[in-house]
Amino acid sequence: MTFAIRCVAAPRIQGWCPGALQPMLADDGWVARIRPPMGRLTHAQSSGIAPLATLYAQHTVEPTSRANLQLRGVAEPDYPPLLTGSQELGLVDSDIHTESRRNLLLAPFWEKEDATTEIARALTLALGSADAPALPGKFGFALDCGEVPVLRTSFADVRIECCGAGFLVYADGSATGALGRKEDVPALAMALAQWFVAAGGLARSHRRMAALAPLRLTPWRSVLLEGVRDVPVLPDLITQAGDARLRISACTGAPGCGQAAAVTRPLARALAASLRAGQTLHVSGCTKGCAHPAETLTSVATADGYNLIQRGTAASASDWSGLSPAALTALLPNLPYATSL
Repeated sequence: MTFAIRCVAAPRIQGWCPGALQPMLADDGWVARIRPPMGRLTHAQSSGIAPLATLYAQHTVEPTSRANLQLRGVAEPDYPPLLTGSQELGLVDSDIHTESRRNLLLAPFWEKEDATTEIARALTLALGSADAPALPGKFGFALDCGEVPVLRTSFADVRIECCGAGFLVYADGSATGALGRKEDVPALAMALAQWFVAAGGLARSHRRMAALAPLRLTPWRSVLLEGVRDVPVLPDLITQAGDARLRISACTGAPGCGQAAAVTRPLARALAASLRAGQTLHVSGCTKGCAHPAETLTSVATADGYNLIQRGTAASASDWSGLSPAALTALLPNLPYATSL
């Protein structure tokens, strides 16, 4: 394997995430993220987004850890038709104010009777109101209203979970919260958001799937097909739970990201076969570690090769430095112990 490595400056932390109405400029063009309403794509939406990406962006639509859809490599003249097409599909809000605040993460296993969508609609209205607080771009709400919470390892600031006959609303990391009825949840969640602002929080630093079924986006960079019980046989997709690629996180890397010292995703795919059972691997293009900020087995691209951290984040001290892709491939199966999330 041969991968080019380049010298880059220290990573820049933007402090905000791109949207569809507020894209972010990268080395490969504009990056736009679409937040599908209720984390769900209808037949028309899932079949319509693919040709838009083919015409106006890179041909790959990437699911993100916030259950969004990311389109990269958008040229400036192609952004207006991409935006118009996305809005015609009902995937993008009419204004930045609404889009930037509608940062809701829904547990993808919701059922009609568990109140997830009802709460999500009410909370969306509350967040879009004139008196809603001006929250940071990454401030989000997790609606985890099934019998068992599944989003606790996903990033969110305000968490909403089923608790007996009611719902618990609490700040991420808090040991306590407010208990209320379904109709109370939006007000409780907004009260937490208002408290965050008042407390100074702002100052701290594939197309072939179309027509199978509506798609639900998950925070684990995967999709669920509504009502489909048998996994369809589709090329190039991960459909088996034991696939080692599910245990690898990789950022965009070079050349898409100007802060990455080398490629990441081709390397991550190449290293999958070398992972031991239970190992998880994060391949990062720089020390920011955007794709996986938690501790795990981590490889970081540098100007001198790839560093390897047995258990840590991309910013942790390296256990091995200046490794080639071949050296990484040989080393992984022989580590003293497996790491897991």
